[in-house]
Amino acid sequence: MLRISGARAALTTTALVAAAALMVMGCKEKGIHGDTGHQTMGQYAEGYNIIIDAVPDLLERYFKNTPPDGPTAESLKEKKTWLCSGAGFMAMNRKKAEDAFAAAKKSANKELEHLGPLADALLASSKEIASLSDEYCKYIEAEDYKDDKGAKVTEYHPKWVAAAEKYDGARNKFSAELDKIENTQMVADIEKHAKDKGYSYWFRHFNHEAKMFVDKVRSDQANVVVHYGALEPTYSALSEFTKGKGAGVNTTFKSYQDSADRFFADVKKLNRAVGEAKDDEARKKAVEDSFDSIVGDYNSLVSMYTALTQLEGYDQLK
Repeated sequence: MLRISGARAALTTTALVAAAALMVMGCKEKGIHGDTGHQTMGQYAEGYNIIIDAVPDLLERYFKNTPPDGPTAESLKEKKTWLCSGAGFMAMNRKKAEDAFAAAKKSANKELEHLGPLADALLASSKEIASLSDEYCKYIEAEDYKDDKGAKVTEYHPKWVAAAEKYDGARNKFSAELDKIENTQMVADIEKHAKDKGYSYWFRHFNHEAKMFVDKVRSDQANVVVHYGALEPTYSALSEFTKGKGAGVNTTFKSYQDSADRFFADVKKLNRAVGEAKDDEARKKAVEDSFDSIVGDYNSLVSMYTALTQLEGYDQLK
């Protein structure tokens, strides 16, 4: 599954299960639902998740600490420490993302070949931001703005704006395609396990509903209460299933339930805050204040999803 980026960079969605686990499961279907389809999506998700774990931080670091009209020598003196804090998009991770995308393109069947150029565009725009950040930080850390009286600093702002727009466009196109395929795969996988409604069914079903909730809250803030009402029955049913397993519940699944509990607790807080909001502005603020926490909780569910699928692949989810 693909991870979801937080509200700060106005990005979207979830980490696909590890390709190795899916290969162990040995699905023989063709197209996007077969072993190569899941493998390719897993590889694309690996690269995508590496990128969205790093690049949005670089963009936030710049735009959060820069005046709307661009930096000045004075603003650099004040925000110097924050502008260049953190690891950034390290060369090692750039290489990992590049390798994951290369493996995905190599394994892709005809139904997934169209993802290659979209991945290339995202990687190129991400590298551009990383290079710009490196260059900008060298300028700041050497305090060259003191020598040129801030003359060069005005050249950087249009570059940052253009690079951010290019990245956001590439990410939007790629994530939209990945989302569409992921949703199709998830629904099909849920249907396969719907008869017995065991471990394999419940972690897939709840993750899918949680993903839908996050997507809907992002796009339809006015109806948070409705979206909460759609999610609550699935959470309650998941909790009842886990409770019914008693002391014999699978330990990894119990950890998944704990992650679901944290996710739903934050969702419940959001629902309460929205219900108490007196106007649209207050409702919007309630969503903004809660969204990143909910996204973080969801990404924990994604990590647990991957762990459970790996157990499943080795026939250890019992």
